[in-house]
Amino acid sequence: MLAAASLLTARVILTAEGVHQRTGFPWATRTDGFRFDEVRDVRLSERRVRLTRSNAIERVWSLGRADRSRRELVVGGLWRRAEVHVLEHVARHGVVVLPQEAAPGGR
Repeated sequence: MLAAASLLTARVILTAEGVHQRTGFPWATRTDGFRFDEVRDVRLSERRVRLTRSNAIERVWSLGRADRSRRELVVGGLWRRAEVHVLEHVARHGVVVLPQEAAPGGR
């Protein structure tokens, strides 16, 4: 029953101002994302998850910020399933989508 409560709050939200993902339980939500006016470009990459025995790969959005710094946003499965739509939305709002970086180990 608790898993169902988590599904009710998990969503990727595309607005005219930015992109955000909201996950978690109703009493403990987590929000992550970015505003278009703070980001000039996005570069996608993948990397192996540290501190696990599995060969799990996490998806990373490297955000080039207006002040020339970069911020990493590790996106989950929900965001990843909607990634094509998110990338289209981001590009329509003036954020440059850079080519994907090669994964470690030639993947």
